[in-house]
Amino acid sequence: MGVNRSQVGNIMAMIILLVFSSLALIGCSQSEPPDVNSLIGKLKDEDWHVREEAARSLAGTKDERAVEPLINALKDEDSHVRKAAVIALGKFGDKRAVEPLIQVLKDENETVRAQAAWALEQIKDERALEALREALEDKSSGVRRAAEETLRKINKK
Repeated sequence: MGVNRSQVGNIMAMIILLVFSSLALIGCSQSEPPDVNSLIGKLKDEDWHVREEAARSLAGTKDERAVEPLINALKDEDSHVRKAAVIALGKFGDKRAVEPLIQVLKDENETVRAQAAWALEQIKDERALEALREALEDKSSGVRRAAEETLRKINKK
C-alpha cells in the first residue's frame, strides 16, 4: 500500500497551510524574525492557542527579555500554555527559572510536571535536586522517569 503523488501533494499542501497559519497566528512572516515584545504581549491573549504559540516562538528567540514573562506563563490556566512555557524556559537555560520550575513539578498536569523535570535537566542547577528526588514518588510514571533521568544528568555534571 503506497502513497501516490496526488496524496503526497495534498499532504505537502496541508503542511504548508499549517506553517503559514502558525506564522499568521503569531503575527510574523518568514522573512523577518518575530518581534519579542509582540510575542510577550501575546502571552496574555484571550486565546490559549495564541498564548501557546507565543511561548513556543519565544523559545527560539533566546532573548532574555522573554524569561520573566515565560515564568509568569507557568501560572497560565491552560496546561498547553504552561507546557510551552516550561519547554521554552528549558531551552533558555536561565537560572532565574529554577525556583519557578521546581514549583511546576507539583502542577496538576502530569505532562507539564514531566516537562518541568526536562527543563531543569537543561539548566542543571543543584537547587532542583531535592524537588526532583521528591518527584521520584510522583503518581505518574512519566514524571518519575523524567525526574530519574534528570537527576542522573545533573549528578554527572
